[in-house]
Amino acid sequence: MKNVQTLRRMFGLAAIVALIGLVAASCDNAASTNIGCGYALCACGVCASASCDCESVANDCGYAECGCENCEGTGCDCDEQQAQAITVDMGGGVTMTMNWIAPGTFTQGHDSVPSGATRREVTLTRGFFMGVHSVTQEQFYAVMGANPSSFSSNPAEGEVQGRRPVETVNWYHAIAFANRLSIMLELEPVYYIPGIDWETLTFADVPTTSNAAWDAVTANWGASGFRLPTEAEWEFAARGGMVCRGNFAFSGGNTLGDVGWYSGNSGGGTRDVGTRRPNALGIYDMSGNV
Repeated sequence: MKNVQTLRRMFGLAAIVALIGLVAASCDNAASTNIGCGYALCACGVCASASCDCESVANDCGYAECGCENCEGTGCDCDEQQAQAITVDMGGGVTMTMNWIAPGTFTQGHDSVPSGATRREVTLTRGFFMGVHSVTQEQFYAVMGANPSSFSSNPAEGEVQGRRPVETVNWYHAIAFANRLSIMLELEPVYYIPGIDWETLTFADVPTTSNAAWDAVTANWGASGFRLPTEAEWEFAARGGMVCRGNFAFSGGNTLGDVGWYSGNSGGGTRDVGTRRPNALGIYDMSGNV
């Protein structure tokens, strides 16, 4: 399978929503490219000298765009995030698209934390691929053979039931999904629980209440399979990575209804993934739906 060979060749670590890669391009050897709403994926974190004027240009999606046109000379190294993406074939016509997120540094924690609360600078030294939206019901069914979602019928007009996000799952279901997807693609599973045969595991075998054996799970961070993102990876992606330096109320903008489904606009149920505006990384639904 071509996808399997590509995964094996290019990437070491992976995730349900993050597939860890090894390299990132720079403006020195790659042209600026676009993703999501058409942002130039070029961060200006080190563009501070008088000879470097990193443009800040508002566009129709409300982002401060950072262009590399004026980044010249040895004092300016405008790190670019390439608009790479991969598509994972899950069988039966079901796929999962993942976008590349270049490594970078950010301040973890909310900007308006109470006085004295701890915020810290975090550096992600390796880039990763992240699913462009929440795991859908059809994706979960393709791997686990079940759809436990409460919103399992009556999608909104014009929408597709299988494209709604899966919900009513716990963390045990998440790691089971990750490991079984890894096995489907002939990759090494990340998570290990003694006595669990992930190949024969069914949805009904996954605990729905606290389970000591599953709580003692360990992770092989060097495995080639899928895993959940770390807290820092998730927040970095939700903030737009190194693409957009501005602070927004939500992931993608300042108006929740533009970027997420919530009680005020959803009609009382989940909606198709990827139908609100994405953030600067082309990632959807980080501030709403589920």
